[in-house]
Amino acid sequence: MSRSEVPEPLFDAFLDYLRANWLGNRYLVLQFPYKIAPEGWYDPRMLEFEFSILSKEEIMFEWLATWVSDSDGPFKASMLERATDPTLKAEARGDGKHKYVVGIDPASQSNEFAVVVLKLIGEDASIAQVVYVTTRRHIELPAQVRLVFDILNRFDVVHISMDPGGGGYALAAALSEDGDPFNCWGEFQGPVLPIDDESDRPGQRILQLNQMTNQWTTQVNNLMISDIQRGRLVFAGDSEPDDESEEALEQIERLKREMIRLRRYVAGDSIKYDLPGKPGDPQHQHDRWSALTQAYGGLIWLRQRIQNQVQRESYNLIGLGYWL
Repeated sequence: MSRSEVPEPLFDAFLDYLRANWLGNRYLVLQFPYKIAPEGWYDPRMLEFEFSILSKEEIMFEWLATWVSDSDGPFKASMLERATDPTLKAEARGDGKHKYVVGIDPASQSNEFAVVVLKLIGEDASIAQVVYVTTRRHIELPAQVRLVFDILNRFDVVHISMDPGGGGYALAAALSEDGDPFNCWGEFQGPVLPIDDESDRPGQRILQLNQMTNQWTTQVNNLMISDIQRGRLVFAGDSEPDDESEEALEQIERLKREMIRLRRYVAGDSIKYDLPGKPGDPQHQHDRWSALTQAYGGLIWLRQRIQNQVQRESYNLIGLGYWL
């Protein structure tokens, strides 16, 4: 920010603070927290809102001018920074060469409908890249269905994992309806059916419903942290010069901020991942992280299926070799 852009009262307060703390050294590091700004400069309602949605570390850094070594939660800020590839670009559509896994957190009345798309690298999907995130607030079921099929038309999706709560069962039923009732299938060969559907209906059996119990969520996130540390989960750190890709990158950054605010709690006999505050509070919103947890849960299942398939093929080759 240039000198001409700084409001006069705020700049004057900064100069006063500088003079009071100047010790005659050539270099000087000063903290200029919001509390020493001119009285009435900040709207108390704005401050209350900011403090309700920011983590303790973000408040210390952005408002109290305090350097923070790292965040306190299980998803360390430093860890997520290392897992962000500045050369990896967010994608508004698939590249035509890779497969993708989708995680969906359906919308209840108090939160957002969130979708996370993982790009799979390697035949065994050993590496996953977070390349697309989107959210919608207060959208009805038909709009949710259209959004899902829009993503299915833009990415080569091999698996969808979704929370059945918050309207998930209704969305799953709508996705599985025959005849394209919402006129949104496009080139996708619908409908979307459960992975364990044994009927003779035509459709893509790629949908899995995963209830986000404490046990399931903890297992998935523990594995996710391990994969982040090992470089097996990477976040896009750049975008193409178009609105959709830039918006996806901004949503990825918001996803990481949600992850940084997460905490691990003891809940009875289990461990619980959650955000501080009560459901419905601005700071308690974690829809993007929930969608990522769903996507990663689906990826774990997909990796296991690939591994089982490789083992069966190996057993078949061993048996064939025996008879030969």
